[in-house]
Amino acid sequence: MKRIISDLFEYSGQSHIPLNSKQLTVRDEVKNKIINGLYKQEERGCLCGSKDCVLIAKTDRYGLPLDTVICIECGLIRTNPKLTEAAYKDFYCLEYRDLYMGKEYGSIKNYFDDMVLRGQEILNILLKKRVGIKIEGSDILEIGCSAGGILVPFLESGARVKGYDYDQRYLDYGKQRVLDLDLCYGGVENLKEENRQYDIIILNHVLEHLANPLEAVQLIKEKLKEDGVLYVAVPGLTNLEYFFSPTKSFLGGLHIAHLFCFSPQTLVNTLEGFSPVFIDSKICAIFCHDAKGQISLRFPKKNGYKEAINFINQYEYNHIYRFGLFLAFRIIIYKRDLLRRIYRIKRLVSSKSITHIFSRNN
Repeated sequence: MKRIISDLFEYSGQSHIPLNSKQLTVRDEVKNKIINGLYKQEERGCLCGSKDCVLIAKTDRYGLPLDTVICIECGLIRTNPKLTEAAYKDFYCLEYRDLYMGKEYGSIKNYFDDMVLRGQEILNILLKKRVGIKIEGSDILEIGCSAGGILVPFLESGARVKGYDYDQRYLDYGKQRVLDLDLCYGGVENLKEENRQYDIIILNHVLEHLANPLEAVQLIKEKLKEDGVLYVAVPGLTNLEYFFSPTKSFLGGLHIAHLFCFSPQTLVNTLEGFSPVFIDSKICAIFCHDAKGQISLRFPKKNGYKEAINFINQYEYNHIYRFGLFLAFRIIIYKRDLLRRIYRIKRLVSSKSITHIFSRNN
């Protein structure tokens, strides 16, 4: 299994993004659990069934010892080996929020307010891209709703809303903030117990966290009405500079909680039984049942490996090129400032010497 990216992607134990003291402490706790086997890992094949892959990186953006590979058969990027289900459950309960958000839980209010704005954006996308969609009186479900902020604009537009999440602290905050929010502890597996169907199901940056997305897709398909809409947002492979920043490198898009990194093509491949109505590079997308896909985009299943490899290599080349230009610019500025300082010192020394000579002659 050959590596296709530079030495930057070797494991060094060092973070590739700025971390505050709280994040560093949590990162080291997670690292020790992985190294010492408290967080066990397991091998797994690609969603397409293939085990043929190429190694991309041996670390994530936090500096954790995790391997990322790309499938040769379909081009899907995934963590392999990944933490076991039990390990991930403990990670999400104990460390995820502090490692990811980088601030204390006093920021729940700000996070909730940001998600309300995000919910309005999603609502606008649905109204604009899905002709004839009705919000008032509709049944809307969000998996991975956190504190439920995204659901607020839909609730205010007259919809009946429900959300599932595993963070009880955030669920409690959302229910206290907006009493009419129906927020429940759980995840996509809770749909097995549901006897109702929904007009709109929202997966906002959730699919990349799921260990079994194909199983989740089938459950969602059963619970979405025939004329219903599935909204999906994931960190897009081709949108790394927008979504992840400080590294300005593909490495910035790799982290322990993201089991998959999707392109538009691999997302369509994963959502079998659905057709894309709208999809952009971020990725924000609208899907409907295949039976209702007459107006949907045409994304036949295909291998996205070459496109993904070309993008990653080109992105890293541009990243190195940009960094080189930046470094050269800083060196030029530094040398210019250094020369100016030397010149000033020489002038100062020269003027003092002349003054000393005149004073001595007098």
